[in-house]
This record gives sequence, C-alpha cells and structure tokens, in this order.
Amino acid sequence: MALLDEVGTYVSDNVSGLTLGTNLYLSMMPDTPDICAALYSLTTDSPYFTMNGSTTQPVLENPRIQLYVRHSSYATGEALIYTTWKQMTEVSDNTLSGVNYLRLQALGSPEFLERDSNHNVIFHPPFQAMKALS
Repeated sequence: MALLDEVGTYVSDNVSGLTLGTNLYLSMMPDTPDICAALYSLTTDSPYFTMNGSTTQPVLENPRIQLYVRHSSYATGEALIYTTWKQMTEVSDNTLSGVNYLRLQALGSPEFLERDSNHNVIFHPPFQAMKALS
C-alpha cells in the first residue's frame, strides 16, 4: 500500500464518523459532502540510509501528510479536526496496513484555513511520518 492508503485506513478505522471513500478522501476533496476530511501527500524530507549496510537503499522515509477537515459548523469542524489530529499523533511504533510507522508527528496544531464557496469552514494541520519503505 501507499502512504495515503495506509494512513487513510488507520484514520477510517480509528476516528468515529470518518469512513474512507464516503467522507474521508485521499488526494482530493470533492465539493460534496459538506462534512468530510481529506489526506494529501506533500514534499518529503530526506530518507535515512542507516543501519542496513547500504548507501543506495534507504531504511526509513519521511513523507509529509496534510490533513483537511471541512464542516458546515465551525465548532463541530474544530472538534473533528482535533479528534483526528489527536488520533494521528498516537501513531508511535505502530503497524499500519502491514507497514511499520515509527511516528506520525504533527508539525503544528490544527488551525482554521478558510471558508469554501459554500461558507463551510476548512481546518488543517501538517504531519511528518517516519516509516519503513512500503
């Protein structure tokens, strides 16, 4: 599996009210439903080439993930982003879809980003993953 599939499955399994493909999306946020979340992959940091005796094949990679939550209610959207953010920060030496994740590190607290054209609020925080190659 790929990064977004692994993390998306984890979020869908562990955050009440978010279901992959129904209101939790990977690499897209469709215009509907108004209440949804999306995960995007971002630029990564350099991988680690340590402890495997090879200078050509990394042991760990450090991809970044952007989480977005859209909601019709500011307060409820903020609660959902914090619930999801907290659940993602609990990943520490976990196996997600068969891949070892040493950490999902929040790179900041959730924050308000903007309102969309339907006046729904959008929140986001970025994450840095430290994981085995998948």
